[in-house]
Amino acid sequence: MFRAKSWADAFVGFTGETGAGPALEFLRLLCRSALSLPGYLSGQADADRLRNRIDRALKRAGEESGAALAAGSFLLLMIRRNRLAHYKVILKEIENRIDRDRGMAELFLEIPFQPGEEFIALVKERALPLAGVQDLHIRVRLMPELIGGLRLRLGSRIFDGSLKTRLEQMTQDLGGEA
Repeated sequence: MFRAKSWADAFVGFTGETGAGPALEFLRLLCRSALSLPGYLSGQADADRLRNRIDRALKRAGEESGAALAAGSFLLLMIRRNRLAHYKVILKEIENRIDRDRGMAELFLEIPFQPGEEFIALVKERALPLAGVQDLHIRVRLMPELIGGLRLRLGSRIFDGSLKTRLEQMTQDLGGEA
């Protein structure tokens, strides 16, 4: 079974908390480059062939830092274990893990209209205790189908105060169909 969280934990453990951010940026670039190559990369033979290309490219670019080397090694592990197809999920989970370690979380604010800065600040102030982190990065998603109110998505938790959901609940309570 594929577990992106395990891959993220391994990456952060491999790079160390201080080097995880820069290594993640290198990993993004290397994944895109690897996926642009013709054919499907998987297994030990492909990883060995790609190892030489990565080493040469890093030397040419003058990027032989620990972060670049760690990203290259991690990419090769993904190829050996046939996980390159999951790179977007793995990268997102690594990013989430780094943010959590830094005391930051991502909050999705789904709302039917463009909110003002004061409103976003108020949402952030009220959501920080729920998140249990030092800072929140708020992403606004305009969703006119919510009619009114808002919906917050914080990790796997959803706080739904939308008018659409309330109307659906009232309809069900009254025995009607939504």
